[in-house]
Amino acid sequence: AYINPVIAVLLGWLLAGETLSPLMIVAAGVIVTSVILIISRGRVRRIVSLRSRKRGSNPTVAKAA
Repeated sequence: AYINPVIAVLLGWLLAGETLSPLMIVAAGVIVTSVILIISRGRVRRIVSLRSRKRGSNPTVAKAA
């Protein structure tokens, strides 16, 4: 969902001959990088959560105590 504007801009450039400004290219890079970071952090959290469940510990409870 986050990358849809980037795809729309690229399709406009490829199919309709729209021009891409340097700022648009930088913005697209920021969006793509952000999506990659969001996805990768979600995977790390899931892995940590699965490891905690296997050990029988709950890190959120341990932090609160």
